[in-house]
Amino acid sequence: MRILVGCEFSQIVTKAFRDKGHEAYSCDIIPTDGNPDWHFQGDILKHLETEKYDMGIFFPPCTYLTVTGNKWYFHPDDKDLPKEDRRPHPRFPDRVKHREQGVEFFMALANADIPKIAIENPVGIMSTRWRKPRSDNMSY
Repeated sequence: MRILVGCEFSQIVTKAFRDKGHEAYSCDIIPTDGNPDWHFQGDILKHLETEKYDMGIFFPPCTYLTVTGNKWYFHPDDKDLPKEDRRPHPRFPDRVKHREQGVEFFMALANADIPKIAIENPVGIMSTRWRKPRSDNMSY
């Protein structure tokens, strides 16, 4: 099986699939810690425009997708105000924009032209925007 492990530079998952006899590759915007012959450095979405895989396993950055970062969206002094009246957090004024970019990236991976896809989906915005995390073997 030809497998792409996206947003992985360590090649831990890639190597595990290689050890089982699969043709597995990693792809990340940073260089690999592992075998450079099995790694594509760059934009995974551009890579998927030209390469075909049987399976994609993706670990998109979760900085803006998880609930743990929610405290950084609004000004701390505005916690008792309705959401629509709250100001952006002074240290992270673009947090909402970055979350939307994270959602777009996640959905681009989820909708990639690959027959089998698994995406790390911690509890966060994707639970409402897409669906709750699942661990069963159901086809989607």
